[in-house]
Amino acid sequence: MGNKTVKNQYEAQLYYSFCPIQEVWTISITAPNTYTDSENVIDSTQCYDISAGYNLYALVSDNPIGVGLTELECADGVPVVVTVNGSDATYSQTAQVGVATVPAYSQVGWAVLIVAANTFGAVTGVTITGGSAGEKITIIALPASSTFTYIGFDQGFSWDEGTTSRAIPHKYVAVDHWKRTRGETTISISQLYQSFNRALTYIRGRDFTLKAEIHDDGGAAISEYIYFDKCRIASNPVTIGADGADITVAADGMYQKMVVIDGTGSDNPCE
Repeated sequence: MGNKTVKNQYEAQLYYSFCPIQEVWTISITAPNTYTDSENVIDSTQCYDISAGYNLYALVSDNPIGVGLTELECADGVPVVVTVNGSDATYSQTAQVGVATVPAYSQVGWAVLIVAANTFGAVTGVTITGGSAGEKITIIALPASSTFTYIGFDQGFSWDEGTTSRAIPHKYVAVDHWKRTRGETTISISQLYQSFNRALTYIRGRDFTLKAEIHDDGGAAISEYIYFDKCRIASNPVTIGADGADITVAADGMYQKMVVIDGTGSDNPCE
């Protein structure tokens, strides 16, 4: 893999939006170059109108790329190439084609921009080459940047995808094979209290999308975007200390799925 700075030299900026990540198209791969696909119904009442123009992304869902292969050498891996047909968001609705190459052995949650001449205003079809049985690609659109609100004075943030596999023993053999299980996906945020409507107390009990922008060494350039869809805070304790101490707010909850986008355009698991 290429040289990377370690993650403790990074800084995260957190934002929330009440708009969800929208799933535009779903592709399930059944064999190399063979798949089934379906268009998803878009809920236009939830901040979303694709005719306004959106960048689309190919998201690795359910299983990592390469899940159906036994050889795990990068040189033997095959990327999945996603081609999206549709039209742009201009008045003339010009036909266009977008392409995304999802690297071999990409992990679940990794998303790649579908490169096209313009943003998409409509999608009419999707094709895929490569892949192996069990892999799934979802075409998604992210909430507009203008819908996000900055979470100020955060004191830390963590997430946990939970245990997604369970070992199946055979007599005295502790691990005969693995069985997929549901991961309990959790998030935790702490923050210095500002006011009731400017703190994490404001978003408790509501569905929201959480965005973390990862900055290298606290600089302006964004190295990675991490989105958490359908978050909801279940526990929201507020702590008031002694005189002069800061008031702190904690938030613990869950999310449905994670989307990670490389901000540099060069982060490939096989490089």
